[in-house]
Amino acid sequence: MNESDYDFYSNFDFNLGAKTKTVYVSDEGNDSNTGDSPDSPYKTIAKAYERFNEIKEIVISGTVDFENTTIKNDETLTIKGATSSAVLNLPETINLTCPLTLSNLKVANASTIYANG
Repeated sequence: MNESDYDFYSNFDFNLGAKTKTVYVSDEGNDSNTGDSPDSPYKTIAKAYERFNEIKEIVISGTVDFENTTIKNDETLTIKGATSSAVLNLPETINLTCPLTLSNLKVANASTIYANG
């Protein structure tokens, strides 16, 4: 083996796919934003969830609608309020197929929640 044979190993990325990213959503956001900071939030949870391979947490500000988005995940997804005055508007019925944690927010409009995950 020569020196170049070792370069492969020294430059190899051992990312095991852990979901650690926080994404931000606000009623004043825009889905063309990056969603990576409170200063550049998405408008919708559906847009944030397009990044499901990397996100572990969605932080919401203001009043945000939980659209009829299918959320399937092997790991727990957390949706939390940036402040306790944040409101998550749920559709009349929601069907969860993954572990979901809601914290530091008010939940509005939900009449039925089915948990399958």
